[in-house]
Amino acid sequence: MCTHNDADHANGILGFLKNEELLCDEVWLPGIWTSRLKDILVKPSIFIHELVLDIDSNHLAYDLATLGDSYSDNELPLDNRNESEEYVQLEELYSDLEASLEKNYDIHDVAQFHRGPYLWGLSPSHIELFVEAINAAKLIKDIAIAAFQKGANIKWFEYDEYQCSGGIDGILEPLNSKEISTVKKRGALEYLALAMANRQSLVFHSPSSSNAPAILFSADSNFEFKQTIPWSNGMIITASHHGSKSNSNCYLRYENERSEHLNSIWIRSDGRFRSRPGPWYLKIQSTQRYCTRCSPDFKSSQNVEFTANKSEWQSSSIACTCGQK
Repeated sequence: MCTHNDADHANGILGFLKNEELLCDEVWLPGIWTSRLKDILVKPSIFIHELVLDIDSNHLAYDLATLGDSYSDNELPLDNRNESEEYVQLEELYSDLEASLEKNYDIHDVAQFHRGPYLWGLSPSHIELFVEAINAAKLIKDIAIAAFQKGANIKWFEYDEYQCSGGIDGILEPLNSKEISTVKKRGALEYLALAMANRQSLVFHSPSSSNAPAILFSADSNFEFKQTIPWSNGMIITASHHGSKSNSNCYLRYENERSEHLNSIWIRSDGRFRSRPGPWYLKIQSTQRYCTRCSPDFKSSQNVEFTANKSEWQSSSIACTCGQK
């Protein structure tokens, strides 16, 4: 399962798919990836030309993820070039994936050929956005092809802040997305930006069972979707976006909706970033909080492991010391 096209999320699933010793029956990917996947696979030159034109007409010096969040929040108008409301049939992508393996286009190589005539007029910040966009497109293509070569059944989940469907009942269920078979075609830059948007990263829930309490996989979401979050006592919650300050709404929603006696286990993964975690993560009312690497002491890191004994999760990992000198 991949929640969105952010490197620290997407590279992990790519590594899994390329490892021949690791097996899976299904791969779940963001539905927005399919909007222009055909063009990245078999028409990269046309896609890149459109991308440069989109970047040239975009006057905001945003990185791709920030641009995607701006589209998500309706701060920027969505691309209206597709007046016909053209949709992509996802079942047709399998033939495109197969065709891509035969042609074996490398989008970086194609971008090199376009560098001169297309990029001369772009500002330095726009060129940086172009490079980031090409890398994002390559990662989407690589993951889709790796899943196809793995022989797994690929399912696509499109972000939706009101409805959710699909998944595996009682095992892993989407909270802010629905399984889809068609997707709207979007402009090149808008497509890649939305694919990286933290706001639209997919959130999944593993319900409690007789064997273990629940788990909430938060990805980088800000929990601004309207669907109900099934908070439950003893559940594991992955801290959204490494506990970043910008995702404080996660904490606000948790505090506003949880019952008085609800106690959850929070886990945060991170690298060497002094800006994280934000104050919301440090204020969480929880008796258990764990990090793979605590801030500001970056001297040690750990794998955080949990074992279920039916009624609760247990861990021998070191508790969080973030914010302590």
